[in-house]
Amino acid sequence: MNISMPLLSVLLVLVTVIPFLILNYSGKGEAKMLRKKADSLKKEFNLKFNLEENWGNSFIGLDTECNTLVFLKVFDGVVATEIIDLAAVDKSEIIKKDKVVRNAHGKEVVLEKLDLRIAFFDTGKPDKLLNFYDLEDVYLEDYELRRAEKWNAAIANTIVPSLHREQVA
Repeated sequence: MNISMPLLSVLLVLVTVIPFLILNYSGKGEAKMLRKKADSLKKEFNLKFNLEENWGNSFIGLDTECNTLVFLKVFDGVVATEIIDLAAVDKSEIIKKDKVVRNAHGKEVVLEKLDLRIAFFDTGKPDKLLNFYDLEDVYLEDYELRRAEKWNAAIANTIVPSLHREQVA
């Protein structure tokens, strides 16, 4: 009977630790995929990111010299890639969708979806939506609104000088 107690304790520890390790390892796999793809794009397009950020299953990078924005997101083990020439961008804006949820304390406003919309000078070219947060994909917010505001400002600071250069020329 004394032998079974330590065995039971070890089994309980393994049952709680192994799922944590599996989840932790799978998250690092996506981060490695993103980093590998970002590095290959840097080499392929000769980019040097002045500003870059990696969170969850997403990556965004900005090269102000090449006037290029790169956005990567992992969906079901596949890296979706958006490479945007900021010289063709008219404006960017944050699109935020909230929903009201009832809980034990009353009503609470919950972020449902957060995108950064990139609009182009060429009105025939469809806008790009860069998804920073979706409640259906991720259940926990991690400063996505601040992150979207930061990147919206960075894009605006990059495209405004290029507009002034075109007007002077």
